[in-house]
Amino acid sequence: MSTTPGPEMCGITAISASEWLQKPGSVGRAVLGTVKITDDSGNELPPQQVGNVCFADGPRFRISQ
Repeated sequence: MSTTPGPEMCGITAISASEWLQKPGSVGRAVLGTVKITDDSGNELPPQQVGNVCFADGPRFRISQ
């Protein structure tokens, strides 16, 4: 068995139907990990900016072969 380490973190978001009706298109709040929006260099962006969706502080994602 071999593993491929990487910086990827696992994360989960959740949203109720009533919350989604208030904010269509939302994926909800993080329930596992912390959601961060970053630029292409990995720098965290302020609210209301478009960027990459990343998870931090969650369990590491590992691929085993």
